[in-house]
Amino acid sequence: MLAFESPLDDETTISYKFLKRLDTVMTCIFTIEVIVKVIAQGFLFNGKKSYLRDPGNILDLFIVVVAVFSEFNTESNLSFVKIIRMAKLARPMRLIFRNENLKISI
Repeated sequence: MLAFESPLDDETTISYKFLKRLDTVMTCIFTIEVIVKVIAQGFLFNGKKSYLRDPGNILDLFIVVVAVFSEFNTESNLSFVKIIRMAKLARPMRLIFRNENLKISI
């Protein structure tokens, strides 16, 4: 989605509205994923399998918090929030580093 976004896009175009709605849907899906994982694994004090004891989960939580913050902070067009949203790009990289076959292809 970040590849299709442009700072020059007009907010009234269909593509801008579609990308905004898709971003909202994806943020909701990832938020639900974090909530389910926290319920299943425990947040921090549930042993070695706790949610915050895995660096990948910490990255996911950071990305979700930034995404939720940017969803609710629409009226002030803060540039640092847009820069931090680039952290969403770390999600596919995490998938690559966990999969042995993808590591070989790099």
